[in-house]
Parts: sequence; C-alpha cells; structure tokens
Amino acid sequence: MSADPRVHPRVPSSNEDDMPIIRSLGDSLFEVTISRQNYTNFFADSVQNFSNNREEAEITLRNLHTWSPEVARFFQIRDPETLLATTFRLICESDLGYVPFDSEHVIRQFLAVSYCWRHDGLDWPQGTLLPPSPPWPFSRPFVEAVLAERGVHSDSPQRDANFRREGIWVDQMCIRQENHIEKQQSIAIMDTIYHTCRKLLILLEDVILTVDEVAALDAYIDLQFESFTNVASALKNSGLVNLQSICQKVENSRWWSRSWCWHEFEANKPWSDMRHHYYAHNATFIVNRESASSSSKSTYSFKYLALLWAWHNSMYLNGGFRNLAISRLLRWTISSNSTSPYKDPQFRKLGSERSSLLTRYSVVNLTGCSIASDMVSITINLTGLALSYTAQLQDLEHTFFTMCVLALACGEKTPLTWMSNSPTTENDCSWLSRPLGGFDVSYPNFAVGSVHGVHSITHRYIELDLLFFDAPVESITQEKLVMTYKVFPDTPIRSREIKSLDSRYPCFTETSEDEAARDDLRRKFLYASCRDGMAGVHCLWDLLDKAVVQPSFNTSRVHSFVGDEALQPAARALLEILAPTSELCTTTSTSYADAEEVLLLLLTFITDPRAVGILTPLSTLIKDSKDTHAILGFPVLRHPSDYRNLGDFQLAMPTDLVDYPATALRVWILQELREKEVEGLHYTIDKDSKAHGAFRDEQQSESTSNRWRLVGKCSLLRELLDRNINANTPFLRRRSHQVIQG
Repeated sequence: MSADPRVHPRVPSSNEDDMPIIRSLGDSLFEVTISRQNYTNFFADSVQNFSNNREEAEITLRNLHTWSPEVARFFQIRDPETLLATTFRLICESDLGYVPFDSEHVIRQFLAVSYCWRHDGLDWPQGTLLPPSPPWPFSRPFVEAVLAERGVHSDSPQRDANFRREGIWVDQMCIRQENHIEKQQSIAIMDTIYHTCRKLLILLEDVILTVDEVAALDAYIDLQFESFTNVASALKNSGLVNLQSICQKVENSRWWSRSWCWHEFEANKPWSDMRHHYYAHNATFIVNRESASSSSKSTYSFKYLALLWAWHNSMYLNGGFRNLAISRLLRWTISSNSTSPYKDPQFRKLGSERSSLLTRYSVVNLTGCSIASDMVSITINLTGLALSYTAQLQDLEHTFFTMCVLALACGEKTPLTWMSNSPTTENDCSWLSRPLGGFDVSYPNFAVGSVHGVHSITHRYIELDLLFFDAPVESITQEKLVMTYKVFPDTPIRSREIKSLDSRYPCFTETSEDEAARDDLRRKFLYASCRDGMAGVHCLWDLLDKAVVQPSFNTSRVHSFVGDEALQPAARALLEILAPTSELCTTTSTSYADAEEVLLLLLTFITDPRAVGILTPLSTLIKDSKDTHAILGFPVLRHPSDYRNLGDFQLAMPTDLVDYPATALRVWILQELREKEVEGLHYTIDKDSKAHGAFRDEQQSESTSNRWRLVGKCSLLRELLDRNINANTPFLRRRSHQVIQG
C-alpha cells in the first residue's frame, strides 16, 4: 500500500540518502531542508565564483598573516565545501496539506525577503505596525503579499500553476537563531542567497502610501520609460509631488538605513541584466496602503525600477535633491556601474584590476548596524571576496582598522592617503586616519596584490618602505605673485559659471565672497604652475587633464571642458611672460602643440569653481636636482601650529603611492622621534614583534633613524614613474622598513 503523500511527503527515489527534510510549521506551512543536490544546483554559480577567485583570497589572507596576525586569525577562505556544508532551509506554503514536489523532489526557485527585525524597544511610526503572524516575523497582510508573489515565470504579472512549488527564504525562520555556528556560516553565504533568489521582496512595514500616491504611481508605471517632458505633461505637478513623496517615504523608512538591508539589496545585484527583467526578477517593494479602517490593513507593491525612475523624475522638485541627506542620497548609487563590482573580471588573481572595497564600505558605514563587526562581513560579501570574517566586535574604530588592513592586504592603497586634522591623544595616536571630509563612493579601482612596500601593521604603527624628499621646500610669497597681476589685473579673479545640460540640475557658480576668498589661492597656483616655464606648464596640464578634468569635469551632466575664449587675452599675456623660457625648453606634451591653447586651458581650469579642491591653501614648491619643481598642495596636519613650520619636517612618500593619482595625499609629513621617544618606542615594538613579527632589526635602513611621527600629509602634483627609485633620481631616495606612529 503506497504512503499517503500528505503524511509522508518524502517519496522514495534512487538516492534515498539525499532527500529533503520536511517539518510542519502549522496549517499548510512547511519548513524544507533541501537536499545536497538541490543545494548544489541552486548555488552552482557561487561555488564556481569561489573557485575562480580563490587566488585573490589567498593573496589577501597571506598578506594579513604577514602584516597583522592578530587581525588575520578572524578571516578564513570561503570555498565550495564551506558553502555546501551550511544548512539551507526554505518555507513552503501549500493548501494541499503537503509540499507538492515534482518527480525529482527539489525546489526549483525561491523568493528572498528583506525586512527589518522587530527588536525590543524599537520605535515604529504610530499606526503602521500590526502584530506579527507567527511563525512569520511580520504581520498577516505582508505574509499574504509575500505569498502572492510566488510563481511568476514570464512577462505576465499573473502567477502560474506552479506557485506552490516556489520556496521562500526568511532569515529568522530559516536560520536557527540559537545556533551560533550556523549563524556564522549563514552570514558567510548571505550574499549567495540573495544573489540566487528568483526575486527579492522588500517589506517596508513603516511606510503607508495615500490613495493619491498609489494613483500617481499606478499612472506612472505606464509612463516610466517616457521622457521627463511626457511624464510631467501626463501627471501634472500634483502627480510629480506624489512621486516625490513616495520616494521620500522609502528614503525615510527604517529599512533604507540598515546595513544588513542594504547588503541584501546590493547582493541581489540590482544593476545586473537579470534584475532588469521587470516582472520575473526585479526587486519588489511591499508597503502599507491607506485604508479607511485603522484596524485593517492592505498592502501595495511596486518594482524597484519604477521607484528608481520615479526618483529621477521628481528628485529636483521643490529643491528635494538639495534637501536630501547625503547618507540617504548615497543609497541611490547602488545601481551605478561605476561603483558596482559588475565589471570586475570573472577570474581575479594577482594583478587583476577590480572595484574598490572601500567604496562599498563607505556606504555600509553610513547605515546602522547593531554589531559593528558585521560591517566587515557585509563589505566582504558585497565585494565578492572569497573570505569570511568571524569576529564579534562592537568597537567602531577597531572595525574601521580591520577594514583598512583588509583593503591593503587585497591591494587597495587608499588608506595610505587618508589624513585627519583631528589632534591625537596619548591613548589614540594611530598612524591610520579616517578620510578628511568623510568617506567617498568613487575610490579608484586597484590591482589585486599591488601593495609591496608594507611589512607590518598594528593599530599604532605601520612599517613600510618610503621615498624621502631631500630638497628644500620653497614657499610662495606675495612678492612672487606680481606676475599674476599681468595676467589677471582685476581683483579678485572672476569665476566661471558651469551650466548643466539639464535645467533640473543646479549650476556650479561662486559668490563674490567666494571669489575674494580664493583669489590668493588662484594666484599662488598660477605662479607655481609657471615656475618651470612652458615645459612645466605642459607637464602639469597633462597631469591635471588626466587626473581631474577627464574623470571629474567631463560628465554627462555638463558640457565637456574646453578653453574659455573670454580668457584668450589673459592666455596671450601669460605667453608673453613665459616666451623667453619656452624658447629654451622642449615641450613634453603630445596632446597640445599650441602653447597658447595649453595656457588657455590652464587659466580656464584655475577659474573653474570645481577646481577648488586643487587650489589649496599653503601651496608650496619643492625643487629637484635638475632645478625643476613640483607643487605641494592641500596639507592636512593634525595640529594647527605645525602649519607654520612645514620646513622643519621631513617629507616622504610610501613606495606604493608612486603610481597613485597625483591629487591624493601621497606625501607624508614626518617628524623624527627624539631619543627619549625612540627608547619608549623600542619597548613597544619589541612587545608587538612577539605577536606580529614586526620591525625586524636586521632589515633597518642606512638612515640614522627609521622611526617617525606622522604629522600630516599633502599632495604632490607631479608624475613619478617608478616605485623603485634610487639615489640618482630627482627628489627622492629610498629607505626600507621605516616605522611610522601616529
């Protein structure tokens, strides 16, 4: 007599040992622990990715163990066996009374749910929250909305007959929360789960849309691929106001601000081709819909693509874009190909160029996370590193340090360029600083394993190879600026207005007060640019064009950067000043044969309000052995009094920053430690070296001192061709194993 499938859902097969395990959760609800073969089929792509990028993970882990064993011990390789050893469960709902498996007893696809946990003491907006519907961790209207999303396999929004066979993944239901090991294993594959699901469902239980807002979005969905003019004409101003209101409600939801929620959305790869399949794979938001009765709730769902286009069409209405907090604005960058890992190579190994780890960490850092160290795990998952992190930390500074060491170990040099102007204390004098002005979402790509000059890292010290500048620093005094008044006789130098191609975007402009404040900066930069005649101007403009103009000025929002014809008389006046020098120098530029055109471009750049980051205070020059100069700019020092004594410090550059963008703070401003400080440092180093293998005495350089205090950093506007610079090279000589403290 055959078994009743409603009682015994596990039907025998050719492989009895590899069958799903089913547990009833109540009427028509089941928990299914899928079979190993089902698991393998689900995550085949992720298993392959771990194998493809194992070399990158091994390089990173090897550097961690060499430089900082205390940090390295919490990292391990994510390999296929680690993935397949993690239990994976799905929730199935069936009014048949059993799970309606097909003949192979597998679940073919699943939905993943992203939502906010209801922690004790959490404040939710009044009137938005109904009690959860056990065993579900959210309310019944949202349960029904989730179940209704099953079974869409085509462009038709109607579910097909197989909807009961689609599983649902909800973290609180599918992970044993009391099992610490299982939780750690699940965190390590969380990116895989949200990447593999057919569709991501995002529950915003604290958002209620009004009747007018729902009507506007319904009308807009049919117009979302139309031009802004057509949308505005069809919806009128009130419709755009409602679209803007919807976007603002989503931006202000608790989900929008949580690290793990952002991780779930980002791991779903919203930028990918598959996620642009509107009905089957595009992420879906589910919110409350306004109801006449406060005791009953209904829900409303809409696609992420609809939300994204609604935001683009309403973002500038009533100054909405200007009023949006940067921490919330950056969440809209997740679909940008310029910041996503979408273009990373399939096989990442030594020398492979990949997207920035710290760009991902920058956005994670702006979201809320109850366990600080989870931000490291989230960043690892979102950058595709085949590593996992197991530490449990609540210290944000320790988490920041760990993330920076991880980035350096992988090959990202950005932390070496960060400098804060906050004074240090005896208990907090790390060599590492948070970036001045906050984190960025546009850090450059880097080559895996490209950091070669670092030898050891602790929170307080770093040991690395440096290139020392032995030439004196030349200050730019007011007397030297006389020549600039022949070019710009009027004071202050007038700024250009940069107009946007789209009238909805703001213009770049400056007030008269801004111009007055920057007049001295512009004149000093002009003098420094011309210090070496036309040959120096050509070299500098090639650098500025490559490092600043092309990546930052020439965007799709404004006209391409070209010389301002109104500055033609100023360019001719400058050429008259430089002509005797230019006749003796051979131009190094292959891009601009006409010297006047190069000068016009330089003057246009100097008067551009977007160039203010380059026109820094305290611009100085440093001379090399060939009597040519380089511009030192944007000094960032921890103690204000040190700005008066820049000539008293030693300038050096980490060998790893020779080929880094010239606009970054590549030059380290150092102060040699006094004998008493060195004695104290010896003790600390010896103590650290037992644990870290740091600061090996047999590898000290020929210098009288290899121990320094980091005073600040500045930029060097000059190309340096090779990190292996020797004593005959202008400016620099190399010293190995230099110890830098904060």
